[in-house]
Amino acid sequence: MDTEKAKLQKFTEALLLEASQSADQILQKVEADRTSLLAKAEQELRAEVAAYIKKRTGEIRTREGSRVSAHLLENKRQLFAFRAECAAEISGHVAERLAAFEKTPAYGRHLEALLANALAKLPGDVPVTILLRPEDARHQNPLRQAANRNGICFQEGDFTMGGLVVLCPAKNLRIDLSFDTAYSDIANHFAELSGIDLED
Repeated sequence: MDTEKAKLQKFTEALLLEASQSADQILQKVEADRTSLLAKAEQELRAEVAAYIKKRTGEIRTREGSRVSAHLLENKRQLFAFRAECAAEISGHVAERLAAFEKTPAYGRHLEALLANALAKLPGDVPVTILLRPEDARHQNPLRQAANRNGICFQEGDFTMGGLVVLCPAKNLRIDLSFDTAYSDIANHFAELSGIDLED
């Protein structure tokens, strides 16, 4: 009887040991699975956070890029408008100054000086044609007398601001001393320096 009890006790202990070992193995497997699942969940969460940040960053960059672009375009529009206002104001002042100058006796003397400068480049026996605006036709006789040479004729020019143009067909030469050309040269130089086109 004692032997049977001893066997039973040994059997029970063996079962309990096996159950304990099995429980330990199950707990270890559960712990390993839990650790693996946590690591996987953490990795997925990091991937989701990274994707979310990337998406939001892209949205913010797009939104801010559009806002900055719109702001830059508005600044450019305002700059172009300001340039146009400056060009119109400067052109208006030039036109007023020229209109006032053309009403003075100094304008006639200036035309004579322009003509003398042009004729100095040409031999005295070469016929020339002097182009004037219709408004300056009254200066023909004083200019003819100031030139003091033969072979001079006058025609209407296609410029509008004043001055004169001397044509010498024999030399295939055009000497442009019109205010239109002078203004265009100055306007081009001014545009290079300031970015403002006076001729718009």
